[in-house]
Amino acid sequence: MNLLFPFSEIRNGQKELIEDIKTVLETGGTLIAHAPTGIGKTAAAITPALEYAVNNDKIILFLTSKQSQHKIVIDTLRLIKDKNKNNDSFSVVDIISKQAMCPRDIAQGYYTLFNEQCIHDQKTRKCRYFRSDKNITNHILMNIMHVEELKDFCTRNVICPHKAAIDAISETNIIICDYNYVFSDIFETVLEKTHKSVSDMILIIDEAHNLPDRLRGQLSGELTMNLIEETAKEINAIDKKLYRHLKGIGRFFDDFIRRMPANTEKNINRENIIDGIEQVLQEALGDSMSYIEFVGALKDAEAGLVEKEKHNKKEMSSVTSLIDFLEKWTTQLPCSRIYKNENTPQLSFRLLDPSVLSGDIISNAHATIMMSGTLYPVEMYADILGAKHSLLKQYKSPFPSENKIVLVTEKLTTLYTERNDSMYIDIAEKISKVHDAVKGNIAVFFPSYLLMEEISKKFESSNDFKIRDKTDNILLENRHMSKSAKDELYRELKINSNKILMGVQSGSLSEGVDYRNNILRAVLIVGLPLSPPTLEVKNLLDYYIKKFGREKGKLYGHIYPAISKVIQAAGRGIRSENDVGAIVLMDYRFNYWKYKKCLPPDYEIHFTDEAEKLCREFFSKPFVLKAIEDAKKKIIEEEDLQTSIKIKSEVWEETGLIEDKGMIPLTVLKCVLEFSEKSDKNEIVGILTGSEVKTIGEHSCTKSKYCGVLENFKTNDIMDVIDELMQKMYLERAGEPLYPTVKISKTGKAAVLKKEKIEIDKIKTISEKLSETKNILPEEASCGEATKISKDGEKVKDNTGLKMLGLINTLGFPAGRSLLADILTGSKSKKLINQNIDKSEYYGILKRYTRDEVIIIIDQITDKGYLIVKQSETTNFPRPLLYMTVLGKNALDNNEQIEVKLQANIKDRNSVSKNPELLKELKFWRKMVADEENLPPYCIFHDKTLIEISNNLPSTKENLMNIRGFGEKKIKKYSDAVLEIIKIYKSNETKL
Repeated sequence: MNLLFPFSEIRNGQKELIEDIKTVLETGGTLIAHAPTGIGKTAAAITPALEYAVNNDKIILFLTSKQSQHKIVIDTLRLIKDKNKNNDSFSVVDIISKQAMCPRDIAQGYYTLFNEQCIHDQKTRKCRYFRSDKNITNHILMNIMHVEELKDFCTRNVICPHKAAIDAISETNIIICDYNYVFSDIFETVLEKTHKSVSDMILIIDEAHNLPDRLRGQLSGELTMNLIEETAKEINAIDKKLYRHLKGIGRFFDDFIRRMPANTEKNINRENIIDGIEQVLQEALGDSMSYIEFVGALKDAEAGLVEKEKHNKKEMSSVTSLIDFLEKWTTQLPCSRIYKNENTPQLSFRLLDPSVLSGDIISNAHATIMMSGTLYPVEMYADILGAKHSLLKQYKSPFPSENKIVLVTEKLTTLYTERNDSMYIDIAEKISKVHDAVKGNIAVFFPSYLLMEEISKKFESSNDFKIRDKTDNILLENRHMSKSAKDELYRELKINSNKILMGVQSGSLSEGVDYRNNILRAVLIVGLPLSPPTLEVKNLLDYYIKKFGREKGKLYGHIYPAISKVIQAAGRGIRSENDVGAIVLMDYRFNYWKYKKCLPPDYEIHFTDEAEKLCREFFSKPFVLKAIEDAKKKIIEEEDLQTSIKIKSEVWEETGLIEDKGMIPLTVLKCVLEFSEKSDKNEIVGILTGSEVKTIGEHSCTKSKYCGVLENFKTNDIMDVIDELMQKMYLERAGEPLYPTVKISKTGKAAVLKKEKIEIDKIKTISEKLSETKNILPEEASCGEATKISKDGEKVKDNTGLKMLGLINTLGFPAGRSLLADILTGSKSKKLINQNIDKSEYYGILKRYTRDEVIIIIDQITDKGYLIVKQSETTNFPRPLLYMTVLGKNALDNNEQIEVKLQANIKDRNSVSKNPELLKELKFWRKMVADEENLPPYCIFHDKTLIEISNNLPSTKENLMNIRGFGEKKIKKYSDAVLEIIKIYKSNETKL
């Protein structure tokens, strides 16, 4: 197979990257690629790797920690498939953690609790999703699906999404997954399922600069005295023997702490802790056990606790935490093991050398491609990850070098010995001057929250009114910012172009936000973020010096990690080839050779005390001014699109119902646009069908005009429309891996603005079904107009009677009038649904009639001799049933017209109440409830529903279930109040 590149042009630097990847694939080995933002590394890596994998029976594992990158990979593969339609197809499986893919409520709990219950429910067959289906596997292999699409598809088919994905990887060409699918025990499962060895694998490791810390974090832990005490409390109720052992271990640590000096850090030997615990366990009279036996006993106890508490406990238990620590502490891999007694005595450990987990896998794989926009210097990553004999490449940025200016300030620093009020004031003043010079938003990133807070206060207390006046324009990062809070900051930057965003290097704002459309004019890096001289930092430094020598050891253990944070933060400003901006490194140490040489080669540094002057000159250049204007236009276009959509959106009536099927796609897009990145697919469906009012409230979107506008349609139909809109790129995935949401794409926004007629296959299917039943329904399916049954006693002009005979014929068993009426009016009775009668083509075809009216029609057909009422001859059913006569069978065979009469006008019945006083009471009640729940009234019930209630006067919950607008949730929530209002009304009418 020869694959064509998915894009029409190959970018600068991209061709060189592709050729290097081809070389590594052919010869075997590793490529470590510093590929700056914009080079197009995803397409450059996947295209040649996929071609080689298919032709040589290899499997690609594309490793990434971000779900947003999963989507980019899937989209790229779809483009490759579209571009290569004449070639043999390839298959893809996108997979994340089992817990994140689980459709059950148990997935909301802590992982260990989830995993224990998952395993238990599999063994006992309590999990209805845990089964295999070859058809599902084939569907996954034949379609390129994002993991959320795969999850939705499997959930609808009652199949475990994670199991289905694992089953499919045995026949796939490429697996998109997290790092831990390769660099943990899970890799054994991958190898087993694929029937391959490591040498058959092609690894593509995206954002590889994150891998060392991820590997170190896999082998780390902390232990406090509180943890031991809490574990003892949990265990006491179920195992007295273990409880005594835990109390003994607690006394051992008490003695251990007393022997240690206060307010200090100290390295601890692995054996000291293991031997100490072992001695306590052996000295217990009659209950002695080894360290390993003790951990095993804790696991058994944990299983009992999980079974006992699985329904109400969602946080990690202390037992689980202690087991995790004790198991990992026994590792003989090189770790920093430290006792620290500052506020709370604590024992901790952390892996020093990530290569012990990565080296063999990288070396033994057929080929490994590690790439990142900040994988610099490449030599360091080769060394610390154990990637021997690698091809090390630094590719040139595709962005024009003249688009940015890089400055280092002369007199400013955050060097600890020079930190004082005077320095903080000088830094604040310089930030203010640069802000004035660039005339737009700037981001300022600090080494710590403490330093950020100190310098931000200098704006408030400045003697200079100009500086003090900027206080209101400062946006501060918080330590634990939610995604919605970050989105709000981003919105502030878009709306107001003169903000000062302050955050922390390696924080969520310096790495986790994509500042598009040049909304940042400059990025200021305050200080060099060298790690403080803790014992852990010293241990890492000593380890690397011993392994790589003094020069490399200092660079790898201390300097490069700091510079990596700087490069990440500095890259926030220029995100595309059209962006322009300034990078100001506000610490004179950046001009020292030992730090300067670590910066990327495309940083052409100007060492100056007049950063504001050089910024002013840069931002006055014609091409820079043009770029800024173009970026402003893009932002305005996006804002105009949002505004125009609101202005141009149809103003729905209070009922707000959409009955034209062709309007469904645009209605879905508009709803997603309003709730963009706040709601998932199920919530969007709930909003549109009016069945998830609570969810709307949780997102403070209670005034939405889209609440219930598609309540005429089934939720599954709307879900299918959303899925197809996503496949056609009108909608996109958003949110976090555990909490995915949906957002509208550029294509979708343009479609809304232009009121584009979107061709959706599902809509065609719905239309065909409705058109087939046009002669059955008492209203036109396409436009919702009532059939002309206009006067009392007028003939029903559709062949409703014949359709009733058709229903009886398809049932295959005799039925009573009530059951037939329930089916024809679309009753939501559990009895019907459990027997799958709601799947019948006749289900709900007379939903515009009341149940009593349908029974009247049945009686007319019976009176005409088409049906006969008699007792069952084969069952002991107590009531008479309906059987078709010879006349009825002949009518059905010959498609005869059967005339029936209806007592009331359908249109009048649905628009005018027979009991206006009751309707008035119902509307008053609805208004009270709407005010309490902060919702528009039609989100409680539409007028049509209240009219139908007032006309039919239901007296039971079962009666209410037959009224459109009542589902299980609304029955549970509102039925008692509604029935009480009807009861009082009837009582008053009787008295009158």
